[in-house]
Amino acid sequence: MEKAEVHFNNHIIMIGFGCIGQALLHLLIDKLNIKPSRITMITSDNTSIHVAQKIGINFQVKTILHRLESSTEKRMAIFRKRGCS
Repeated sequence: MEKAEVHFNNHIIMIGFGCIGQALLHLLIDKLNIKPSRITMITSDNTSIHVAQKIGINFQVKTILHRLESSTEKRMAIFRKRGCS
């Protein structure tokens, strides 16, 4: 199987670094030739930081759930005003 010819010069921010995030990370690096330095992982704990350090990606431990919940609540309020469920 040939490697994809991808020229990606932007940054990728991934939220979460569980088994799916780690599998996706390997696909991005190995199959799409994206440089690890262009990937930032944001997760709520540092249990997988050793994997990130070994690969060479940027890694940040932050909790962002409260922001997502707030944003979702605002959107739901807008939909309710419009009569949508």
